[in-house]
Amino acid sequence: MPTALITGACGFIGRNLIQKLLRSDYTIVAVDCVDAIHSCYENDPRVTYIHSDLSDVNSGFDNVPHCDMLFHLAWKGVTAEFRSDITVQKKNIDICVNVIELAKRLAIPRVIFVGSTMEYCYNEKPICEESLPTPSNCYGSCKVAARFICSQLCADQGIEFEYAVIASIYGKGREDSNVIYYCIKSLLQKKSPDVSSCVQLWDYVHIDDAVNALQLIGEKGIPGSFYSIGTGENKPLKYYISVISSLIDDSIPINFGAIAQTGNRIANSSVNIQKLTQDTGYKPSYCFSEGIAEVVDYYRNK
Repeated sequence: MPTALITGACGFIGRNLIQKLLRSDYTIVAVDCVDAIHSCYENDPRVTYIHSDLSDVNSGFDNVPHCDMLFHLAWKGVTAEFRSDITVQKKNIDICVNVIELAKRLAIPRVIFVGSTMEYCYNEKPICEESLPTPSNCYGSCKVAARFICSQLCADQGIEFEYAVIASIYGKGREDSNVIYYCIKSLLQKKSPDVSSCVQLWDYVHIDDAVNALQLIGEKGIPGSFYSIGTGENKPLKYYISVISSLIDDSIPINFGAIAQTGNRIANSSVNIQKLTQDTGYKPSYCFSEGIAEVVDYYRNK
């Protein structure tokens, strides 16, 4: 029975990853800075919960069982109001370094860090292992820095390191202020959402597909690899909003172009999943229209 240590365990990705791994007969060491373990696994004896913000990993981890892999999901300041705050963002680099120190001390052989497409905002082609970082804010810049620093630290310590950039995630239970959630909430309230021209290319991946990909990377990924997680169906953002409109009420107009495009470059969030599929056998199971219908129903009944 494999064991995984997961930081950021009470976040949206973390708790869904834990549920996925538990269904695959894993035992879990869940690490988070919230005061109480998340209700979805608080009574499961296979889950050991450690309260820590990872600023100090020299205490609190003494009785951790042997772990086969570590998924580092924790990151402070992921919401829009903190993404350009260097004081908040640079602390994450130290936390990432601490995580590698923890992996070394606990003799964890494999570490998987989770990144963001915000590290690659201005790539004209879908993000892959050959893409050059083009971050647009401190959040993306510190993610890039943490990746390369921790990759080198792992190489020095003989720890396998893999990096996974995930496209935009959606699913039931996620509370977000991004454009698709804004449009869902507006349309359910019979309001016309104001959006940009929405010509940028985007990939939305269902949470179940995202955590399945992470599990496959943990089990089958090639050490040192960079993986992009998504569906590979990179379409204009306008397409996704139109699907949402058709599910709720397409008689309510979408005000495309009401919000002006800022800057001279268009930020894309599209990914190339070829290497992920080749190395791990990953295949997305959700099409957007199917997955987002679940989300619409969730908010409609909330």
